[in-house]
Amino acid sequence: MKHILLLVAVFVLAGCATKTTSNYMPDNLPDNSYAIIAHDISPIIAEYNPAKSISFTLHRDDFGRHLANDLGQLGYEIVFIGQNERQQENQKEIRYTIDWAEPGSVYIALTINNRQRYTRSYTVDQSTLVANKSKMIGVFDD
Repeated sequence: MKHILLLVAVFVLAGCATKTTSNYMPDNLPDNSYAIIAHDISPIIAEYNPAKSISFTLHRDDFGRHLANDLGQLGYEIVFIGQNERQQENQKEIRYTIDWAEPGSVYIALTINNRQRYTRSYTVDQSTLVANKSKMIGVFDD
């Protein structure tokens, strides 16, 4: 019986560790941080997803609204979904984590359909975010 319970616990924990069901964003970022990050990465997302027939699904949080606005201006259709909803087959789901890397440094880790990954870091300069000189790192296997 102990072995069965242990096996069940392992599967539950593995599922929690491998399946993202929500995005993460800290409360204490400088004003307009989400807009700065969204404006910075929208052209890169568009560059690696050039077909305007693509629909992206986003969550209706502060960063999701800014990213939807920027991608919408680039001609993409944006569909908002709830945190536990799944996108339709012809849509690409965008998930993200924005967090402090260290004091004075913020990063974003963004995934599209669990395949395309983007990360970038920013420094806080006088209460605003400035993108680090290094280019966004990504795995583009779509």
